[in-house]
Amino acid sequence: MSKLSLSVVIPNFNGRDLLERHLPSVFNALQLSLLQHEVIVADDSSSDESVSFLKARFPSVVIVEGQATKGFSANINRGFRKAKNDLVLALNNDASLAPNYFHSLLKYFSEPETFGVMGALWDPELSRLADSAKVCEQSWLGIFRSTKNLMIVDKNALLTFFLSGANALMDRKKLEQIGFFDEIFSPFYNEDVDLGLRAWRMGWKCYFEPEAKAYHSASSTIAKHNTPKKIRTISLRNRLILHDIHLSSTKRFLFFSKLTWDCLTRWMIGDFTYYRAIVDFWRLKDKVNKSRRNFEDKKPVFSTQEVVSFLKKQQRNPQMKTF
Repeated sequence: MSKLSLSVVIPNFNGRDLLERHLPSVFNALQLSLLQHEVIVADDSSSDESVSFLKARFPSVVIVEGQATKGFSANINRGFRKAKNDLVLALNNDASLAPNYFHSLLKYFSEPETFGVMGALWDPELSRLADSAKVCEQSWLGIFRSTKNLMIVDKNALLTFFLSGANALMDRKKLEQIGFFDEIFSPFYNEDVDLGLRAWRMGWKCYFEPEAKAYHSASSTIAKHNTPKKIRTISLRNRLILHDIHLSSTKRFLFFSKLTWDCLTRWMIGDFTYYRAIVDFWRLKDKVNKSRRNFEDKKPVFSTQEVVSFLKKQQRNPQMKTF
């Protein structure tokens, strides 16, 4: 494998303090990796001092400034388009890297089928594993009922349903070919699930490497700028979008037919956030259809069902536990 180069792309929105706290660990890990590298911060029209701080303290950072706040997918995509190296690390602005973070990751890219690999995400406050290989808990009609993390039982690499958007190291050319994150999921949630599923359907593989450690308090930026009600509405809406894009025509019809029953039961328990999510979804229906057609034009080699079935078999291990 020839010497690889790396672009780190960090999305930022009013995260000046987070950048000050976490960027030094990123530069330290990059220096120890001995890789040719660049660091790109995609700023989502911050109103704090993020940009001026970066220019003063980290002048080597490439800053891509947005003219309007558009959310995670659109913002980080601006950074992806600026990247020029072999590999791209999508990294949250509230994540720190262990000094040897990159040492165990590069081996995966000697395999032509590798799309990307994520490291282990540890909660720095609780000193415990927070994110690992993703397991898809399949539902009867949908793609998944939920996703869970596999406990680390040894030091072996694992396949993962998708790469966490907090620390996803990806092949840049494959990322470009697949079309980056789908901006229909803006402002946040499920864009990483969609990207991973598209990669698998294209015949590529996503891995989890337990020896690469990052430290991240989950969704601290999202929770800081959004109410719990808004977060839940967007999460539910994007779950519907994901299913509409990736289910086959028959399964898609059955899945959305079930919404009639779901609406009745949600009304009975007073879950009105669910209705707002459905309304928001239908307002985007034309764009959702366009996303599905755009991906189908790329000629995926596997169906969603085939991907889920394959991963279920590969991840089946009596020694593995989920959390």
